[in-house]
Amino acid sequence: MHRPGPERPGLARANTVCAMLAREISLRLQTLLIVVGLAFAAGALLMPRAPGSRATPRTVRGTITQVSGDATRFTFDPDDGSATSYSAQAALRWENRKGSLQEGSRPACVRPGSPPRQAELSLVDVGTEDKSEPVVVKIRCLD
Repeated sequence: MHRPGPERPGLARANTVCAMLAREISLRLQTLLIVVGLAFAAGALLMPRAPGSRATPRTVRGTITQVSGDATRFTFDPDDGSATSYSAQAALRWENRKGSLQEGSRPACVRPGSPPRQAELSLVDVGTEDKSEPVVVKIRCLD
């Protein structure tokens, strides 16, 4: 018959070390999960306050006085300000004088060689609080 002998001290110590390591890993994993969870919660709370997440265009009425030969830039003279040059992107949204929304073509009031035309620009300020530039997001041709 085989009788169980006394436990070997090296084996007992190895089991204790393994148990301590398992607890340490478990605690680190729990801590990591808590930190990641808090980071996601903070991101969810702060995201709606992120600057630039929603821009509301301002509408400015005036006259398009000049258009570059390649129709990539135009000069706009607002009714209540000084003339400014703007970029005319090819895929710009625009409305004709009847109010129909157009996309994928040049606005009728931004064509090279055309006479001055009345228009409304929808502008969004892009940049930082210290330095921003208005960008045309939509043009409405009025005549």
